[in-house]
Amino acid sequence: MPAMIGGSGNWSVPILIGAPDMAFPRLNNISFWLLPPSLLLLLSSALVEVGSGTGWTVYPPLSGITSHSGGAVDSAISSLHLSGISSILGSINFITTISNMRGPGMTMHRSPLFVWSVLVTAFPLLLSLPVLAGAITMLLTDRNFNTTFSDPAGGGDPILYQHLFWFFGFQWPFSDANLNTHCAICWDCLLNGTPTMFISGFLVKPRSSQNGVSKTQSAGNQRHTSSLVGTSETTCATTYPKSFCEWLAGIIDGDGSMKVSKQGETSLEITMGLEDLPLLRYIQDMLGGSMKMRSGAKAYRYRLHNQLGFFDADGTIGFAMKNRLPVRGSLMIRVTNKHLQDVESYKVVFGGNIHFSSSQNGYYQCRREKHPEVYILILPGSGIISHIVSTFSGKPVFGYLGMVYAMISIGVLGFLVWAHHMFTVGLDVDTRAYFTAATMIIAVPTGIKIFSWIATMWGGSIQYKTPMLFAVGSIFLFTIGGLTGIVPANSGLDIALHDTYYVVAHFHYVLSMGAVFALFAGFHYWVGKIFGRTYPETLGQIHFWITFFGVNPTLFPMHFLGLSGMPRRIPDYPDAYAGWNALSSFGSYISVVGIRRFFVVVTITSSSGNQKRCAPSPWALEQNSTTLEWMVQSPPAFHTFGELPAIKETKSYVK
Repeated sequence: MPAMIGGSGNWSVPILIGAPDMAFPRLNNISFWLLPPSLLLLLSSALVEVGSGTGWTVYPPLSGITSHSGGAVDSAISSLHLSGISSILGSINFITTISNMRGPGMTMHRSPLFVWSVLVTAFPLLLSLPVLAGAITMLLTDRNFNTTFSDPAGGGDPILYQHLFWFFGFQWPFSDANLNTHCAICWDCLLNGTPTMFISGFLVKPRSSQNGVSKTQSAGNQRHTSSLVGTSETTCATTYPKSFCEWLAGIIDGDGSMKVSKQGETSLEITMGLEDLPLLRYIQDMLGGSMKMRSGAKAYRYRLHNQLGFFDADGTIGFAMKNRLPVRGSLMIRVTNKHLQDVESYKVVFGGNIHFSSSQNGYYQCRREKHPEVYILILPGSGIISHIVSTFSGKPVFGYLGMVYAMISIGVLGFLVWAHHMFTVGLDVDTRAYFTAATMIIAVPTGIKIFSWIATMWGGSIQYKTPMLFAVGSIFLFTIGGLTGIVPANSGLDIALHDTYYVVAHFHYVLSMGAVFALFAGFHYWVGKIFGRTYPETLGQIHFWITFFGVNPTLFPMHFLGLSGMPRRIPDYPDAYAGWNALSSFGSYISVVGIRRFFVVVTITSSSGNQKRCAPSPWALEQNSTTLEWMVQSPPAFHTFGELPAIKETKSYVK
């Protein structure tokens, strides 16, 4: 973001619209100087005690005072506040500059597309960052002033933080329940307490006998049945999402039963209606077993018989259950101190962490989070690509107004799809259907941009200089990432794919590679204008080809790993995944070599006196370079347009 908007925007926008400088130079200066202390606070948080082990999204309860009592998380939150203030001030500056300081004749419909992309990006930043600031402020008060915004024990809800955070938009949210629950490990705790297991966004919490669950004991086994039938009769002592109630009612339905023998053999039989088939399939994925439709009834019956190891002989969850840990979602198991050694073995196998909520209780947690895309980060890159494709194709951008409206549509729709990162937290079915549809609709304006670039190149006299190579590479990578993103946009498929390497591949194709290649393209496009010297073309093209042939072997195999169920953020993996991972590692080594070439290009261009002086319009034909930065000297003088230029429309662009 600092490079795309702060750097490229600050340098390019005033020149592109014919303004002498940004509207508020001092505000611009403050925006920049807030970033270094923000970075220092973020880095210093890693040096405070054991660091902030919350992930970069700072989800409660992992970011709460119980899990992280030191100052590391507070330092990270303060860093986010400073960088957020910087972005808000910068957005105000960009909006004011573009709205009020355009040169004579530079109407909005004549403004270059990069200017439009910065303007469209500034509005979502200005409107969404205060929401994020509110979310992390509530988290800060929870940690330091005993508020309970995200603590269910005090009437709070961790889902609130998730909604606020995702309105700004980064990763899949994670929720928790009251930590003061009983152990979920052994028979004594199972029969006398309230076991709690958190699996893939659903809190599976059987209720005690006074809440309507009948528990009977027969010779040689423990049997759990329910007197409840259907979701309409199900109520919860604590407020949970509706989908949790539906899940609970299905698990303890009167037609279903669960039997666990003392010898460690498990028999499980659950009957659900047709509408609950996805939940049954999820149980089958987790535990194995078989499932078939009941004859003469609109229902499915799931059965798991004599599953050795679901519970060990001593009553603790056994090795078979460990092997059945969901590859998608999360697992949370409550324990008392006497079972800490049991969950220590889980930590060795799966990773995760053990947390303590009191002197008697704790919980083991292994999270699998989802990684989504961020729309506003790609918009400035699309503006850069539009300039480059037009210049090196010798044609104006095809469908200029369509491109403008497409970017505006993406900026607006980006506000309306935040919960597509929350498909597994228990949203209502209708809510999931809406966010699925809204997410897929974003593909329409995105497709307009892709086809506009292709139409611009079609029939043009294309010069494949380094900027054009990176622009075409960015279009290719962005298209691959966009096509793969349609799959997890569906709420049903997302449950199967979230937090696997499929999502890693999709996200990095769209943002890390689509946006980064656009940034490389913009650097080579404007570097001569910035430094006043041309870059070495041969080294630039070597940089492109090495990087392009490095990132694709790195990312594309991850799709197959994700479809095979490999979870992300786990430091180890079974041998079955070794082949694709080896190919991905090999591609990453190639990418590193390519990035080293980039630093060589930067060093030579900025410091070598052997490079040629850059002409005002360095690209072959003057009519190919039709925006205002090519009308001034290289590098531009400070306060370039002391006298405002008069702009008139021509067939090419502006003059």
